[in-house]
Formats: sequence, C-alpha cells, structure tokens
Amino acid sequence: MNKKEESSAPAYTQKGYAEQLNYQLWSTSRIRFAAAKRLREKNQLSNQMIAYSSAYVILLSIIQIFIENDSLNSFLTVINVFFAIVILVVSQLESAADYSLRSNKFNECGLKVSRLYSELRRLKKDDCGLDASEFSKKVAAIDEQYGELLFRYENHEDIDYLMFKASYPNYEDHKLSPKDVTAIKRSYCWRVKGFALSLMYFPPILLLSLAVWQILLKPSPKDTLEYIFISCFSNFWGFA
Repeated sequence: MNKKEESSAPAYTQKGYAEQLNYQLWSTSRIRFAAAKRLREKNQLSNQMIAYSSAYVILLSIIQIFIENDSLNSFLTVINVFFAIVILVVSQLESAADYSLRSNKFNECGLKVSRLYSELRRLKKDDCGLDASEFSKKVAAIDEQYGELLFRYENHEDIDYLMFKASYPNYEDHKLSPKDVTAIKRSYCWRVKGFALSLMYFPPILLLSLAVWQILLKPSPKDTLEYIFISCFSNFWGFA
C-alpha cells in the first residue's frame, strides 16, 4: 500500500524538503510568466478587436451608401449595430479585467519567485559549509518568503499550469505526449484568442464572399439573404 502511494506521488515530493521547494519555486515562477504572457495577449487582442470593429462600422456605413437592395441594407444595419455593441461591451470588459496591470503583476511575482529560486540554488550549492540545522533554517526562511508572495499576488489559472507543463513535456512529473501538448496548445489558443480572432477576420471573409456571390451569380435579394445567414451560422459552428 505504501509502495503504491509513494510511486503515485510526484517525484519531487520524494527527494526531501529542499528539493520539493526547489521544484515549487521553479514551476511557480514559470507559471506566473505564462499567466503574464496570456494576459498580455488578451490585452493586445482586445485592443485590436476594438480597432477592427470600429473600422468595420465605418466601412459598412460607407458600403451601405452604394447598396440599393433594401433587405440587404437592413441586414448590414443590424451587423453595424452588432459591431457597435461589441465595441461598447469589449471596452467595458477590458476596463474591468485590467489585463495590462494584471499582466505586470504576474510578471513581477514571477521575477520575485525566480529570485528566491536562485537563492535556494546557491544555498544548495554551498551547503557543504553549513550544518544541517542551519541549512534547514535558511530553506525554511526562503519557504516563508515564498508563502508571503503567494498570499500577496493573484493566483494563476489552470490553463497557465497546463501551458507550463506543455513547455516541459519530458519532465519526469509531466510526461506529456505530442498529442497532449497539441491539445493543450489548441485549448489555449481557443480560450485566449478564439473569440477575438473570429470577430476580427470573419466579417471581411463574409463581405468578400458576398461580393463574389453578387458579381458571379447575380442572385435575387432572397437568395442573397439566405446565403448570408447560411455563411454566418456555418462560420459560427466552425468556431464553436
């Protein structure tokens, strides 16, 4: 029973207090840097999405001047209102989420934990000049500082931990297959970038497809609206 429990426990927990703390400091610093990167990307994508949506509102307003089809014009007006709402909502969410400040805080936390990690590494390298009691006290002091940092800063999300594991797939406690790494990165891409990228790139694809449809086939207004709705729903389910 004990052998099974030991074998199922993470390897770093079976190598002593200092080794366990060594892994915790190393992994936490990397995960906090991953969280900082995720929030930077979300901040950049949010700003880009607002800029793109603003451009689409202006572009659609100009296009509507040259469209004589009332049904199509009404549909484009709805799309225009949709993008105006997106701009308002994303702006509010961006302000509330404060991605930029949180990213800086995660990066700051990662740097501080990384310094503790370096301090512990130096201590382990020079421990030959210390007795066991003094070495344990110094390790405990580093552990206490580590706990204080965790208390003072926001915790990362599960996807940050998974991205950390995907960055070191062959580590003894990770053991991720290439398929696992791909699945994690795909999940990360969808959660962080999916919504923003769909709103940035779907409208021009739809408008370009609509232009080709109009030029080549010259459909009736009814067929045009059916084509637009089919395109919208097929792209929506594709992103979902």
